[in-house]
Amino acid sequence: MQNAQASKAPAQRLADRAGRYLVFVALGSGLVAFLVWFFLGAGVAFALTAAVSTVVIACPDALALATPTALTVGVGQGAREGVLLKNATALEATAEVDTVIFDKTGTLTEGQPALTDLVPAPSVSETELPHLAASADQPSQHPLAEAIVRGAREWGVSLSRAEDFDSIPGRGVQAPGWTGGRC
Repeated sequence: MQNAQASKAPAQRLADRAGRYLVFVALGSGLVAFLVWFFLGAGVAFALTAAVSTVVIACPDALALATPTALTVGVGQGAREGVLLKNATALEATAEVDTVIFDKTGTLTEGQPALTDLVPAPSVSETELPHLAASADQPSQHPLAEAIVRGAREWGVSLSRAEDFDSIPGRGVQAPGWTGGRC
């Protein structure tokens, strides 16, 4: 969730690029307003007030602040509702979604991920798999890792403490060393 909130969506990059030019437009508008009112004889005080008002109204700060604020709120609200987004680009892409297909897993019906069953590789036993996976996932804060650890504990699996834990974005975790238990 933090990565999604920190990332920049294409709309935000566009707003940043437009904001660079809009600053000059705002300052230019203020200068024009000052000159027009000054030469119309309204006085320096009124011309300066008109210039400052014009700059404030034309300033692109709202554009520069609105996009990241909306993305942060959107990602946060999605997380509260159980929708995890990889980055801001993924959030922006959801605007084009017209069909959503769900499988009937605990994620949809329960509102949170859950460990329901295991399919171990031929070289790993069915008792060894939850021990290794949950032990490696213990330090992780990812919701799927938390589901694996919670499921293993519910099944009564004893966990080891992983050493040299590393989270690899988009790929999972790596924990090459263990204190107790088998690598």
